[in-house]
Amino acid sequence: LSPIVGAFAGGMALSKDRGTGGQKIDRKYGLLGDINSGAIIENLIVEDVSQEHGMITNVKGQLDFSKYPIGSKIRVYPNHACMTAAAHEKYHVINGQSNEILAEWNRCKGW
Repeated sequence: LSPIVGAFAGGMALSKDRGTGGQKIDRKYGLLGDINSGAIIENLIVEDVSQEHGMITNVKGQLDFSKYPIGSKIRVYPNHACMTAAAHEKYHVINGQSNEILAEWNRCKGW
């Protein structure tokens, strides 16, 4: 595995849940997708996270860096979202095709 990006969203944004750790193919902390289409970018995973930073790894092969210059946006599909969801006051429900906000849900607080 070779790291390709060293600073983006970390555990606070993506959670630290290794939901696929016991599965045949471990996707570590999540998958990555094209920002516009949402299509999974093959061979990329979120390899590791600290509180504020994450590391993306190319599982095999080489990544064409010209497709993702510095400042590019990619979609991240985390394995789990409980820790992330707890950090926000409300949630936006969006249309996955247009990113239009369809509703706002207030977070339930307390036990």
